[in-house]
Amino acid sequence: MRKPWFGTHIISMEDLTREDLDRIHMVTEELRSDFLRRNFSKWDNLLSKYNVASAFFENSSRTRLSHRLAANYLGVDNSDGFYGPEGTSLQKGESLHDTIRMLIGYGNNIIVMRHASEGSARWAADVVEIALRDDLEKLGIDRSPVVIVNGGSGAEQHPTQVILDSYVIRMRRGTIDGLNIGFFGDIKNSRVANSWFSAMRLLKDSTLHLGFPEGFGPDHDTFGRLKDRGIHVETYDSLDGLKNVDVLIQLRPQLERMNDLEQKMFTTEWSITPDVVNAFVRNDAMILHPLPRNKNNLELAMGVDRMPQSFYFQQESLGPFTRAATFALICSEYGKTQFREGSNEKLDFSILGKLVERIRDEASPDERRRKVGLIEGNGVVIDHIPAGDAMKLVQLLKISKFPVYIGSNLPSHQSMGSKDLLKYDGLGNLDPDSLARIRLFVPDATINYIKGGAVAQKFRYELPERIGDVVNCANPRCTTSHDQNEHVPQKFYVVNSVTPELRCAYCDRITRPTKRQPMPTRVK
Repeated sequence: MRKPWFGTHIISMEDLTREDLDRIHMVTEELRSDFLRRNFSKWDNLLSKYNVASAFFENSSRTRLSHRLAANYLGVDNSDGFYGPEGTSLQKGESLHDTIRMLIGYGNNIIVMRHASEGSARWAADVVEIALRDDLEKLGIDRSPVVIVNGGSGAEQHPTQVILDSYVIRMRRGTIDGLNIGFFGDIKNSRVANSWFSAMRLLKDSTLHLGFPEGFGPDHDTFGRLKDRGIHVETYDSLDGLKNVDVLIQLRPQLERMNDLEQKMFTTEWSITPDVVNAFVRNDAMILHPLPRNKNNLELAMGVDRMPQSFYFQQESLGPFTRAATFALICSEYGKTQFREGSNEKLDFSILGKLVERIRDEASPDERRRKVGLIEGNGVVIDHIPAGDAMKLVQLLKISKFPVYIGSNLPSHQSMGSKDLLKYDGLGNLDPDSLARIRLFVPDATINYIKGGAVAQKFRYELPERIGDVVNCANPRCTTSHDQNEHVPQKFYVVNSVTPELRCAYCDRITRPTKRQPMPTRVK
């Protein structure tokens, strides 16, 4: 029987099918592609009549903020809530039941919640059904739809994290099947790992690799469930097992769930460092992390950040898109036309993987150029962007009329590290403002003009003596500042084109854009 997505709670990966996961990924890709091209019309009013509440009984940064941003993407009327028990009636002893009833009664349609108790999100979904029935019978008010999205329930489940992780894997590798997926670290206390254990049944021909210190692995029942589902599991008592994985999901030691003895037992011996990556992790493997990580390098050293295998910052940046896609399916008119089971629709994943190309080390220079280009006619390739900066450069350039392709963490033979790359298919020569923005934000980037599938011109842009409205003056009291509300266009003299340093033509203040000074919003 065909069931629409509309009104579906997102509680556990146990509730989702492979078709469900595929559908969320397809909607994510459609939404993200539209946003990169600044085509917002399909999405920005989907939730314009809805309210989203955040009920975070535990701390959160990424899950909370990415869900809030996802709601904004879809034009939600109101997004509010609480982020910890401080300042709420939880401090007075209020129950989860009563808190959820209050959020429903105040007209919220989506409740994103995180709670320390396992099963708490499932209970909240039951409370929703009780409340909807009760209000309809006693007040004659139909408050539907109201859906629960589980942003983490104890060490039990975190389904939206798995939806995100698997989307990133699919983008990078073109598939989520036939992979060796590894979890190393504190598996015992990780809701991400437990959610993935539920999801493994959805992946074809994939093997689970688990590495953990003694006492920090899955319990006997978890191993039994994996075995009953036919999931092949390999376990390791050292980091040597990393050499067998295609995707490593490194896990933070959940110190807040450990007793004093357990905290002392977990040491940096299980930390992923650059030396560990060079020794054990293949060049074409991916390193993910649900973040945050422990700043004392207990599980993932900061030196790994710039290595080509690291994808955790790209992973987190895609969270708002997967969560916006989930919102669109479960609580908008769009979700009424999207069906879960028995749709018999063949999903086309050919677009996935094109935006992030996997460049193998063994590829010849000609083959690598062919893969990187992806432009058969005319276009522009911006190369040698520092890894992780491509998305911000897209936002700065604001080129919306041409398809843009993003390559992330590609091997860089100039720096022996990694780089990002942008490709605008069909775009002619860049205008001076765009060239200046590239030079200011990514000074080492090279610009390639493609004509008839070949590189016609390759260069680094040199700044002229004067530039206009491409960066904001660093002086908040300058007459050009938006705070002054005078609508004066920016104007600078180039003092140093190498650093670079710019002198405002109005207030004489020096601005250094590559030090991450504010970048521009064009004056209309």
